[in-house]
Amino acid sequence: MRVSSVRESRKRSRASSDPRKPASQPLAELAIQGNNMEDDDTEIGGGASLSIEQAASAFVKATSQGADKGQPVQDKPIEGEEADDELQASDQDEGEDDGETDDESQAAEETEDEPDDKGRFVAANGKVKLPDGSVLTVSDLIQGNLRDRDYRQKTMGLSDERRAFEAQSSALQASMQQVNEQRAFMSSLLQQIMPPAPDARLLEAGTPDYDPITYIAAKANYDNWMASLNHLHQQSEAARQQTEQKIAKERNERANSEGEKLLGKIPSLRDSAKLNAFASGLQSAGLAAGFSKEEIAEAVPYDHRMALVLHKAALWDKLQANKPKAVQQVEGRPPVQKSGKRLTPDAQKARRATDAITRLKQTGTVADAAAAYLASRKG
Repeated sequence: MRVSSVRESRKRSRASSDPRKPASQPLAELAIQGNNMEDDDTEIGGGASLSIEQAASAFVKATSQGADKGQPVQDKPIEGEEADDELQASDQDEGEDDGETDDESQAAEETEDEPDDKGRFVAANGKVKLPDGSVLTVSDLIQGNLRDRDYRQKTMGLSDERRAFEAQSSALQASMQQVNEQRAFMSSLLQQIMPPAPDARLLEAGTPDYDPITYIAAKANYDNWMASLNHLHQQSEAARQQTEQKIAKERNERANSEGEKLLGKIPSLRDSAKLNAFASGLQSAGLAAGFSKEEIAEAVPYDHRMALVLHKAALWDKLQANKPKAVQQVEGRPPVQKSGKRLTPDAQKARRATDAITRLKQTGTVADAAAAYLASRKG
């Protein structure tokens, strides 16, 4: 609205101050200005009035003369029109800027309305309520997550190291077994190929076999072979002792582990007296089942499941041994009556009448007959 009003005011001021008339001005004004023009057929005198035809002829002549001279009639640019063009261009730019601003604001609003799947950052002192009702801060959750991650990494690393150690231990045991077998083979081979001990007759003087030099050489050779054989025997014995120590250590660790498991199943065995009675019962049950003492000693300490089975067997044997005493205690006692449904008064009367009739059939006396009659009447 402001731009259009400015344009209208400028047009009005330009129309009032412009000394030049447009080409479409009225013919009467051309007649006033063209009193000095000459027509091709008629000369116009000064101050004489022109007719419409004469004015039109003068206008055409003036236009044709300007074209012949190579000077086309051009309107000078008007400052007001240039200003109007500038205002129109600025209005268009402002409209475009306003449109861009509106688009940007609309896009920003749409972006704010759209939900963010990635979530938002929360301060370290922000609080979170867990499903169990406890409240923790974000900092505590971060520390817990880091500790859990560190624990998992260390646990996985320890598990990998344990598996690697077990693999190396298995490989080492296989290698030691192979070395022991090679030692046994070498020992057997040396015993087969080594020379015999030198003959003692080589040292007897005055005999045809007397040859101390040969004896000394043979004795030295024999001692060398025996030294090699003894070295192999010593290595084999050291390996055997090491293996036995390792087996004993593993058996001891297994016995301790199985003992802890057994105490977890039967905590009362922490008492030494009860533990001794428990061991005696296990041995008795095992012998009764056909196991030898050696088999029991080899199996029970290293497997708590075997101990539990033998313990149950011992309890069963004890129960069976006490069964005759229990039968004697309950012998002659009345059987236990099972609780039943309480009879109604009518059912009780009918039952008394039935009992009286049954008793009458058994005795046949007058008193029982009267009692049966009365009971049936009451029923």
